Amino acid sequence: AIIELSKLDDMLLNTPTIALEQCKTVIHKMGEAIMENYELATSMIYQYDDTKLPRMEENEALIDKCETALSAYIVRINRNRLTSEDKLTAYEILNSIGDFERMGDYCMNIAFVAQDKNEQDIHFSPAEHREAEDIIAAVKYTIETAFTAFREDDLSMAVRVDPLSETIDELKEIIKSHHVDRLQEGTCSIAGGVLVFDLVNSFERIASHAANV
Repeated sequence: AIIELSKLDDMLLNTPTIALEQCKTVIHKMGEAIMENYELATSMIYQYDDTKLPRMEENEALIDKCETALSAYIVRINRNRLTSEDKLTAYEILNSIGDFERMGDYCMNIAFVAQDKNEQDIHFSPAEHREAEDIIAAVKYTIETAFTAFREDDLSMAVRVDPLSETIDELKEIIKSHHVDRLQEGTCSIAGGVLVFDLVNSFERIASHAANV
């Protein structure tokens, strides 16, 4: 974390293009930490392992530090020396920092739901497992696509993210309605239902922030 943030050098504030490259390095590091936390959190839903939490907390601390440092640094870059392309890059980064940070928060939320599921000894039905696996894979693909588009400035990839996010929103509603059906049939518990709703809301929010990026 310290190495990445040390790249935000005050000496570079008068050379905006280089300063912005350093900012990109830091925000890409945020993306890597988010992807790792997403993988860790979702793996804990079925095989809870609290030894993964310290690594997640470390990543989350890095994401928060990067957000604070980037927000403070980017507004200090010498505006008079910004080219129109630099201005666009600065705007993109400033606009995305908050979305990256919120994605990190929702990854932590998924881990906490997994923790509750483990502590309360709640088990999902096979149908819930399948639905959860579908949304986990869809959200992973969405954030990978968003981060790659952001890193490579790839418009053809970027335009895919919004439809993916909308699909995940629909998937969330389908899972919720299926769950209500199962509750009425008595094939799953209310406590399990609360966790399912919390999970799918977190997945939908992550995809929505990816679409914002």
